[in-house]
Amino acid sequence: MDRAAVRREVEKTAVLAQEYVEKRLDATGCDYLQPLITRPGVAQILVELDGSYLRTGKKIILEGVELTPKRQLPKCQRQIDWREVRVGLARPLQELKNRTYVARMGTYPEVVRHLVSAAIVQGMSVRTQVIAVADGGNGLCEALQKQFPRMTFILDRPHLKQHLYAGAEAIGLTGSVRHSWVSDKLQLN
Repeated sequence: MDRAAVRREVEKTAVLAQEYVEKRLDATGCDYLQPLITRPGVAQILVELDGSYLRTGKKIILEGVELTPKRQLPKCQRQIDWREVRVGLARPLQELKNRTYVARMGTYPEVVRHLVSAAIVQGMSVRTQVIAVADGGNGLCEALQKQFPRMTFILDRPHLKQHLYAGAEAIGLTGSVRHSWVSDKLQLN
């Protein structure tokens, strides 16, 4: 099987897999609406969300060039691009091993909708307190608050550290003094 045929099969299977996951996640809404007597849910759920960039490409058909030898198709070139994939997880706060992951190349509201479904799979009910840990991306906290009504937002440690170093620099601290200042702030409870 040649490379292009493998790519076509993978793309076809990926579309089917995405449709399956969408249906499964959408079906969790019925679980969330069950009465607390039949499905009380867990007391606290932890949700985390972060992004990562993936290399993607688009096939561009070249004009005025020869055809491929075997299939007689116009030769093409791949335009490389980078797209952000947002990845999240949901789990009961006290349970470290049982997690449900979601990932999507999309907007915050889209991925948070899937994160809500993942939290429902993990036992979220209308009484569940949600703790969200994420970076401070523009619009992220708002998207989480809109879809998780009982949520507390916590800025993740790497981004908190980044903000503290920027703050230390803004007040004129440099070198080891700046590092000590940031370390002291990170130790506060």
